Amino acid sequence: MKTNHNNTSTNNCLPCNIPPLCRNNYFTGKLLTERDFTAEQKYTADKLRLHHIALHGWGVVCGLKVRPHPNCPDLKIIVEPGLAVDGCGREVHVPQRVELTLPPPTAITMEDPCPTDELEEEMNGLGEEQTTYQPMVTLYVCLRYVEWGAEQMPAPFNECACGSSSTQPNRICEGYELTIATDEPKGFDLVRREKEAWDSQDPEAIYKSMLDGCQEPCHVDCIPLAVIRDFIPGQELRKESIHQRACRRRLPSTTDLDRLIHCILKKIPTRNLTRIT
Repeated sequence: MKTNHNNTSTNNCLPCNIPPLCRNNYFTGKLLTERDFTAEQKYTADKLRLHHIALHGWGVVCGLKVRPHPNCPDLKIIVEPGLAVDGCGREVHVPQRVELTLPPPTAITMEDPCPTDELEEEMNGLGEEQTTYQPMVTLYVCLRYVEWGAEQMPAPFNECACGSSSTQPNRICEGYELTIATDEPKGFDLVRREKEAWDSQDPEAIYKSMLDGCQEPCHVDCIPLAVIRDFIPGQELRKESIHQRACRRRLPSTTDLDRLIHCILKKIPTRNLTRIT
């Protein structure tokens, strides 16, 4: 299940690596072509991506909370507005609340040729009035950056033009794609292994290793938002089944970090404590 905030076709095959940076050199009388204007945009975008990856990393900046739908929690979930940075350093902005449709029920009956012992026992306990069994599933809510072309216009002089009928998009729009997956995406496993490693690391060793190497773009398939456990299709989704903190890679703003530091400083004694000798 996936939702894109625009119905036009998207481009998911976008480059992630940041190449060596070169900027245009302007001089009087220089002939400017499409290549020069494209390079101008790419230079600025790649510099910003490099800044995000090297100084901040990737993850959820703010918002993007996943909630059960207030009116039909058995059919949909809500993703709140927010901002994230993907593994390639691209900003992903969700400006408004989005509704995602949950997977529908799938009938599994006792006519299945090879039911497991556990399935058969549970179905026998359903009663005569129930003829189907809905197994619990785990769902993964993902966020991705996408681009698409808009405002098609004639492009008779384009290098790949096929006569006067050729068109090209006048704008490249940036947006997002929200997906509910039943198989665990790569990003969730990466975040889980990172957090397990962080819990076992020594703070002094972390500090000493900060200058060992620069962080490179991370080829993750999506930005993890939530894991929905023990969900039974067709039944009401409980708030307790949505797990967000454990699977998210958080990317707090400097304002949030400053507020947190001030809060910690207020809890630390500023004077020498009384000692009994």
